[in-house]
Amino acid sequence: MSTGSHRGTADPLKTFGISLDSLASVRRLRIRSWTILWLSFVSGRAGSTTRRLLVLPADVYEDVAEVFHAGIDQEVELGETNRAQRIAFLATALGFLGVAIVMFVVVSRNDERLFLVFVFSSMFGVFSLPFLRLALFD
Repeated sequence: MSTGSHRGTADPLKTFGISLDSLASVRRLRIRSWTILWLSFVSGRAGSTTRRLLVLPADVYEDVAEVFHAGIDQEVELGETNRAQRIAFLATALGFLGVAIVMFVVVSRNDERLFLVFVFSSMFGVFSLPFLRLALFD
């Protein structure tokens, strides 16, 4: 991720493509001269494309830290959680996981094709992960 130039702008975080109006918390991990930020947003206010990790030079974070805290401190109107959409994503994810488990358990009784069964059941398992993420975090 590029850090961009933050000096001289009215809102330094617009340089990073981050909107503070729905920010709930910021976790910080400093590694040498870099700072990794894990951004958490109010439920229902951030989409699946919202940037949640941000890597900054440590001195840049020191310059913009108060902007993060101001974003966390502001009052945010909670958005509606679309429960039906989350249930649909969760059902889809569990369906793919179920197919993966059934495929592996039922079809793997034939030992000569165990690797092939493992590959196909793993594909279904991995394919369920984006749906699970959408059900839980979007």
